[in-house]
This record gives sequence, C-alpha cells and structure tokens, in this order.
Amino acid sequence: ATRPPELQFMLCHVYSYTNNVTKEEKALLVEKKLPGKFTKYNSNNGYVKGAKEGVTDTRTIELECGKVPLEDFVQAFSHWVYVHSNHNLIVCDLQGVLNEEGRYPIFQLTDPAICTRKGPRYGKTDMKINGIRNFCRTHRCGLVCKGLGLKCIPSLLKDRRTMH
Repeated sequence: ATRPPELQFMLCHVYSYTNNVTKEEKALLVEKKLPGKFTKYNSNNGYVKGAKEGVTDTRTIELECGKVPLEDFVQAFSHWVYVHSNHNLIVCDLQGVLNEEGRYPIFQLTDPAICTRKGPRYGKTDMKINGIRNFCRTHRCGLVCKGLGLKCIPSLLKDRRTMH
C-alpha cells in the first residue's frame, strides 16, 4: 500500500554552560544526527527547491491524483499552514533528510522558521510579513496542494486583505 510521507520535526535540546575562564554564559543547541542526504526544501527568503532549477526530486509516489514528487508534500505543508493559520503565519525554512529506512518514507526536518504577519515572535528567523511574501512569491502548487483543497497562492495574493 502506498501512503504519503510523514513529516517529522526533530526534537532539540538546549544546553547552557558557563565558560570557566571568561565566566561568559553560553548555550548550545543539540539534536540527533540525521542519516542520509541533507536537503533544503524552502527558506524564509523565498527559496523553493526546484522552483528556479525546474528540477524536482526524482522520488515519486503514486496517488489517486497521479504521480507526485515526494518533496511536494514538504512544500504543501508550508502552504497548508499559511491557509489554516488564516494567513497569519507560515512554517518555512524546511530542511532535513528523506529517511527511507522504514516501510514508508519519512521527512525528518530540522531548524524550521516561523514567519508571522505581526512578528517577530519566533526569533531572528521570523522575517514577519516579508518571510510570508517571499514564500508566496515563489511557491507553485502541485497535486498535493490541489489534493488538500488549497487555493493557489497567486489567487490569495490578489486578495489584498491577506497580505496587509
């Protein structure tokens, strides 16, 4: 049986310590090493893998709607969050590995950015409305977006109310 890949965000831990010599407080972010080829799928600056290159990952999955590149699920996730947050935020800067060791493929993602309309609420990578606009400008809907019933982003951008 074929099923869509799962998207997992890796757990991370912050370790704090004090430098014995300088007495300076430091923090270190640690997470499990991801097996496989590390790939950046999109970013908060508008990069969408395959958008400019015209190339997508060769791995596909056969669904009722047809043959779908696996990485389309990652792009559709960012689009889905945008729509289901009432256009108030987007989860982007999606990067990690496609783990195919088990029965079904799993995207193991790390270090996402959350961009909010009225940010920054989520740190330095929250590029506020500009981060949302950057993704919306370059995202191209595929069969996964259509299968999820997501309205194409160019149509959403024409509605000026979504981008104020």
